[in-house]
Amino acid sequence: MNDVDGSMFSLASHKGNIVVIHIMGVGCHGQINPINDNQLIQLKTVCISFCGHEPVAFVTVAVATCASSDLAQIRSAYGITWPLGNDYDDGTMDIAQKYASQGDGTIVLIDKTFHISDSYATITASTLSSKINQLL
Repeated sequence: MNDVDGSMFSLASHKGNIVVIHIMGVGCHGQINPINDNQLIQLKTVCISFCGHEPVAFVTVAVATCASSDLAQIRSAYGITWPLGNDYDDGTMDIAQKYASQGDGTIVLIDKTFHISDSYATITASTLSSKINQLL
């Protein structure tokens, strides 16, 4: 998947790390559901503790079908420092179809051996931090 800044994000390049995948629907003009507002705030809090300090990678996979979805504005508004890309930029939703088992706002935790550890419809920063620490 390409990040909004054009960088490539590949899950395979993070083998041996814990990966946190966030799946979110994005409407026209950057509208997101309240669940994703909450999830992004929780992820930001957890990233402050782990990003750059531990072998943990975060990625937000947006499903944005409108050209006006403005993912760069969402990145800026939430202070997202991890990859954020559009799963629909190639006309398919292959990542969301594979990982969004809880629907919009799903957070999937992938362990170091590339197995799905857990999937959440909603999660607090403290619970996610605890789960990541268990996997480390």
